[in-house]
Amino acid sequence: METIPTYIINPKEHADRLQHIRHQFSDKPEFNVSIITPIEHTLGATSLWNTIKHIIQNEINDNYDFIIICEDDHQFTEAYSKEMLFDYIAKADKLNADILLAGTTWYMTALGVSKNLFLIDKFSGLIFFIIYSRFFKRILESEFSSSDVADYKISELANNKIVMYPFISTRKEFGHSAVIVKDSITGYPIESFEKAAAQIDILIKVKQFYQSLPNIAIDITEDQYRQMVIPVYIINLPERTERLIHIKKQFDEKKEFDTIIVEACKHKIGAVGLWNSIVKVINLAIENEDDVIIICEDDHQFTDNYSKEFLLKNILEAHNQGADVLSCGAGDFGQVVPITAERFWVNPLIGTQFIVVYKKLFKKILKYKFHNTNTADGVISELSSNIMLLCPFISIQKDFGYSDITKEHNEQQGLVSIMFNKTAKRLQNVKEAYIKIGA
Repeated sequence: METIPTYIINPKEHADRLQHIRHQFSDKPEFNVSIITPIEHTLGATSLWNTIKHIIQNEINDNYDFIIICEDDHQFTEAYSKEMLFDYIAKADKLNADILLAGTTWYMTALGVSKNLFLIDKFSGLIFFIIYSRFFKRILESEFSSSDVADYKISELANNKIVMYPFISTRKEFGHSAVIVKDSITGYPIESFEKAAAQIDILIKVKQFYQSLPNIAIDITEDQYRQMVIPVYIINLPERTERLIHIKKQFDEKKEFDTIIVEACKHKIGAVGLWNSIVKVINLAIENEDDVIIICEDDHQFTDNYSKEFLLKNILEAHNQGADVLSCGAGDFGQVVPITAERFWVNPLIGTQFIVVYKKLFKKILKYKFHNTNTADGVISELSSNIMLLCPFISIQKDFGYSDITKEHNEQQGLVSIMFNKTAKRLQNVKEAYIKIGA
């Protein structure tokens, strides 16, 4: 294809945008540009979706393998080149992409599939994007409700969503938008091209860091595994007797753990009480000259994936890679980079019900001045740039129907289970993609 069919969505009343967008393509003959008047609707998001469907159904040639759809506030970055774009389009096609983004304002997870292409899940920022013909039918056959948003609808429908990096497209600010995305509907934040690009840059650096480390194999005999014992500090309020009974049962017959019950610190703000309890644990660990400990909340519950060998092997390997914290199961996480098929770098981390903490983080925890608006997992994520998460999870939170820390769990029954199930599935998807592409 010598030129790319490119459809620019521009309302007739936006003459300033039309002038701007024509200028963007004026010196780029590689694009075969058509100006498309959007399909009118009272909701801007519905108008955008209906216009995308209109383009696919009425404007394109059946022979097209892909098209570009572009909003009129798109602006090329300095990274743009014709050769780069055509190369990325071809590579994404070989990866069976449904959609290739030239930039994004936000994404939930990004996994590098080549040097400059990242597989993402949920995203926002439909400014300049390539749609492959394999995805046309699914778009045309989909239902779009009044609460839907085009970005998230495509996230839901598309099997493979890829973003190129560096971004070759950003948004020019005109002070008004034809499409207004309400975060209260979707629950996903709208950020910026600059922030999304900075996050991808961090992921690249994290991956490079771990790849630069020497591969130190852990060669432990069965007899050595039997001899290893990890100190476990269990935080429990004395009046929570049902939790104490539960947590003691979790460690029955698990001789690899030396359990110590620590009376939790009380505070009118649950998060402050938890942090003070963690500080209390760290002081005990220093007093006991521990090099590595497990901090365990009394609602921790082992999953069927638990095995002594799996945990101890990963504790040792994470230590060799400089980890500060190894989480054994999380309610959520932010950015993620696979280190192995079992262990992933994450930040931030949500959830502290069963975390391995290494000695080098002890002093940072003790020095931190915790504020009433802080959360324990938020502070740990702030203090460390080397947090790892196991997959599959070997720890989840048992739902007791109430929480001493998070009031949302008292207001929405079953929220704990929903969070952990959703997060485990999300991490499993990353793991499967990682194994598939061998990234």
